[in-house]
Amino acid sequence: MESMESPGRYRRAFGWRLSREDRDDTLTAGGGLAALFSSEMPEVLEDYLQISRKRRNNRLALARLQAYLIDELITVEATVNYYRDEKARLEQVADQGQDESQQDTTKRDLDFVRRELFSWKAFANAIRSIADGVAWRALDFDRAVLRALCQNRGSQQITSRGAHEELREWSRQFDHGSGVAILNSLTNWLTYGDITVVRDDGAIEIIEVKSSKTTSSRVTRQK
Repeated sequence: MESMESPGRYRRAFGWRLSREDRDDTLTAGGGLAALFSSEMPEVLEDYLQISRKRRNNRLALARLQAYLIDELITVEATVNYYRDEKARLEQVADQGQDESQQDTTKRDLDFVRRELFSWKAFANAIRSIADGVAWRALDFDRAVLRALCQNRGSQQITSRGAHEELREWSRQFDHGSGVAILNSLTNWLTYGDITVVRDDGAIEIIEVKSSKTTSSRVTRQK
């Protein structure tokens, strides 16, 4: 019998987990989720999810939804980067000699930053999970196809270098009007190429966008 593959292929948003043995990490996760669920964000996510399901056959609606999700992730990734840098700074401060009151203050600040970091990462994962659903439905839940398209290890973020050209290509594919175009970096699991296009006739096209290393703006496409 074949051994089960590790779920580590999901690299973009699953940089955290709930089943940690460390008590402080468990408290951080609980506090982060509590902060997320007590905010207005879950209702926004619920609206996005409803649109993705109710308008699954509406190409324009799916494109507009992806545009909103992209905008959300740009903000989330910037916030995550801020808290990641702040966490590194506070950990460095904590390693330095401090009196008892300063240590307590640093610990409170560090606990807050860790909770916020977890909360925003969880929000990013929820956004990408909605985009995953868009892709799954577009591909008609074909297990063979789904498995094939997640074999690479993806790590690209929306704000990564080269994302601008990917967005251009994604827009061009939408303008062609011949299928549903999905921006791979918006999902957790689409790791082959940069754009996945599910044509109206059921054909699947994987497009890799590569910006030229020269000063020109030429972009090559690989199918």
